[in-house]
This record gives sequence, structure tokens and C-alpha cells, in this order.
Amino acid sequence: MGSLDSSVTKNTQAVLLEAATFNPQKIRKTMQAVDLRSESALRFEKGIDPNAAVLALEMATHLLQKIAGGTCEGPIFTSSPDVSLRSVSLRKSRVNQILGAALSAAEIDELLTRLGMKITAKDANTSAISIPSFRNDLLAEIDLIEEIARLYGYDHLPSTPITPITPVDTPLGSIPTKQLGKIHHDPYFSFTLFLRKICLQLSLHEWITPDLISEQIAKITAHEALDESAFLKTLYAKSEDHAVLRASLLPSFLQVIAQNIRLGQSNLQGFEISKVHFWNDDTPVEMPVLGIALSGKKNGVFWKPPSEKYDFFSIKGYIDAIGKTTQNFSYAPSKHPHMHPERQANIFAKGQDIGVVGEVHPELLEAFSIKERVFFAEIQLAHLFTASSKPPEMVISPSSFPSSFRDKTCSVSALMPYGYIEKALQSASCPLLQNASVIDLFQKPEENIKHLTIRFVYQSKERTLSMEEIEKAHEDVQQSIDDAIKKWRDPNPETA
Repeated sequence: MGSLDSSVTKNTQAVLLEAATFNPQKIRKTMQAVDLRSESALRFEKGIDPNAAVLALEMATHLLQKIAGGTCEGPIFTSSPDVSLRSVSLRKSRVNQILGAALSAAEIDELLTRLGMKITAKDANTSAISIPSFRNDLLAEIDLIEEIARLYGYDHLPSTPITPITPVDTPLGSIPTKQLGKIHHDPYFSFTLFLRKICLQLSLHEWITPDLISEQIAKITAHEALDESAFLKTLYAKSEDHAVLRASLLPSFLQVIAQNIRLGQSNLQGFEISKVHFWNDDTPVEMPVLGIALSGKKNGVFWKPPSEKYDFFSIKGYIDAIGKTTQNFSYAPSKHPHMHPERQANIFAKGQDIGVVGEVHPELLEAFSIKERVFFAEIQLAHLFTASSKPPEMVISPSSFPSSFRDKTCSVSALMPYGYIEKALQSASCPLLQNASVIDLFQKPEENIKHLTIRFVYQSKERTLSMEEIEKAHEDVQQSIDDAIKKWRDPNPETA
């Protein structure tokens, strides 16, 4: 800036010194507009002490006289800025409420005085604090409370345990939220803490990935429902790798998996609670989501039993565990272009589509140079929160009375999902039925009929069931399933 005409050389005889302060906002906008950065601009955009300009000018003049042997011709023009000191109101009760301490007004005043502040007025609870001009970061009461905590010492502040409470009038029911002192957390925030705890208990590792991805990665993961026009792009990207806000967690997860595979680690299981961004017509949307990704083997390398690789039912099991916190949780066939056409499903809660689960399409994996099978799920947290009910019981007392099981084989259409039969079992409302699970599945390649063998477990927590009670309950359950199968209609009769 200024080039050779304004530079100082060995022949320079006269030097004009100027000390000034500039508006931080205008400096920042001008620097961005002309795309030119300097050391002084970086200082001024953060704001400096406006009352220090004259002092800085006098110090520079003194150093030129002392070190370079120069002579001062005197100030040509001076204009000291008339900057009034900022005053912030501080309440003693608010200080102690935020910090959980019991500081007196004298202790608070003494701590602030050590920072060069002045008490200009005060009463029993409130003080007017005059802020020095060089502390342009102190704008509100909470900023002063932070300074008090820093000087008083965080180790001197009392530790207040976080205790569970029950929220009122929220979709969470009795899901425990957190209470710190008398300040309650937002129910949605508590819900995300609850989900994070579930994912950690399922042995998933928490991943933290940046919201920004490259345009190249964004184009690879674009599809018909979310094309390039829906991506939110940054105006001033610091690098090509961080130029677009991701519209899904999938590209970030594939980058993490690809990097770990290159480093020799292919057995991965992770989750992230974050946000995605995209354009909806002309409105930018920020959506909180939960993402889960699996790749490689479940248990690493071990000689016995042999390690099994993750499959579609592995990630579905994780989603089932999360689905226990909701009402009417189910799956339906889907056609997402980035998922394997035969190993994917939409996730529903209370009849609303809240996400997708499945195996990532091999062509997309090839674009990231991933040779392992990858399974991915993404759930919209706002919809999951709305559909949430009370959390499942973590500890269920086992019955001291014996159980009895019965098997039933159903021949149904190959297009009928097992979730349809599960709904029939739920509608049967048999109190003695403790569990129902598929133990065998058989289907000939050329047939459109599959044969499911389901095992039903009957048990009471109050008494030993008689043979007549078990048979009567099993007959009712079978009748509910048979009625549901008769009512089934294939969504595409031509393929049946």
C-alpha cells in the first residue's frame, strides 16, 4: 500500500506521524469490499481504545527522538476524540444467581476496581459501573459477571449438582431434563442430551464434523430431490474444501470413513447430532438431524467367534432402539438415489416421514474410493421430538414364573413388510404376549410368496399360566394376524 512513493529510505529527512482511530464496522466492510487486508485493518476492525491515539502519537515521537536522533517540529493538527465512558448496570443478586456464589457488594466492587473500572453510583442491590475505554468487549451485565468469575476464581465457585426434573406440558412426557440451580434447560435441548446418551450406550462413537464441505463433494451427493440449486454457498470461503453448507450428514460421514480407511481403520461405528442447511424455495432452512454410520466388522478381529460384518439389520437395530422413545414407529419402502435400491427404508413416527435408513449405493462409495459396505441413517430431530413419548424402561424386572412359546408360519406376499404384522400384534393387545420375533424366513427366487416363522413368548408376572390360557391367547394372536393378512393389498399388483 502506498508503494515506493510513501516508503522510508536512507535518504528520508522528514517523517509525518499520524495517530487515529477508525470505525471498526466500516473498516471491516471496506476491507471485504476491496479484498485488501493489512495489519492495521486487522487491528481496527476489532476496535481499539479511542483515547489512546494521542498517547500513541507522543510515544512514537519520543522513540524517534531518542533512538533516531530526530527533532520534533510540534503538532500540526490535533483533535482528541470526545469519547464518553460507557456505563453498565450490575445487580449483586444477578451475580450470585449466575455464579451460584454469595459475594457481597464490597467484594464485587473490589474485583471490578482491580480491572480499572469505577463505581459511579450504587444502592443496596445495583451498581453503575464505568467501563474503561480500552475494554470495548464489556457491553452488558453478563460480561461483567464473567470478569468477576475469572478474577474470583472458577475453583472457588461452588459445584451445584445437576438434578433430574420432569418437564411439564411437553411431548417428552417423563423424559428427564436437566436442572442447574433454578435455571431449567430447554426441553428440546434435554431431548438431544437423552438421544446422545442412548447412542453412547449403544457403543457408538460421537463424531464431530464441519458443516462446510467442498463444491465437488456437494455435486457428488446432489440428486433430483435436492439438486445444486438447493445448496447454501458461502460468500467468502476460506478454502475450496469449505465452500458449501452441507444439506445432509452423508457426505461428511463418507469423508470420515474414507480417511479412516486410508489410515488402516475400516471398522467404524459413529453418530453425530448436528444441523443441515438448504434452500426451500427462497427461504434458507436449518434443520437439526441425527446421523448414524456403520462400516466394516462389528467386533474387530477375534478368533472365536469369527467377526461378523455390519449389514442392513445392524443399523436398523440402532434405529429400533432410538424408535422406542417415540409413538407409532415404523418403516416403509423408499427409493433414495444414494441408497442401495433393495436395502433402504423410510422411517416414520406418528405417520410422519422423519428420516431414511439403508446401505449407501456402491456407485457413491466408489466416488469416495470406499471399498467397504457403508450403512447410513439420518433422522430429523424436530419431528422425532414431536413424536417422542416417555422413555423406555431401562431396567425391567424379570418374571419369576415360567414362560411358554408357540411358533406360527405365515405365507404372505413378498411385498408385505414385517412391520405390517407387528401392527396387527399391537392391535391385538394381548397382555400375556411378552415377545414376538422372526426365527425363519424362506422364499424361492421365482416365487412372490415368502414364508415367515414367528415365535411368540407368553408369560405372566403374577402366576404360572395354564395350558388353556396359553392356547386361548395364542388363538387370539393367530386370528389377529390372519385377519390382517387377508386385508393386505399389494401396492403394485402387477408384480405380485
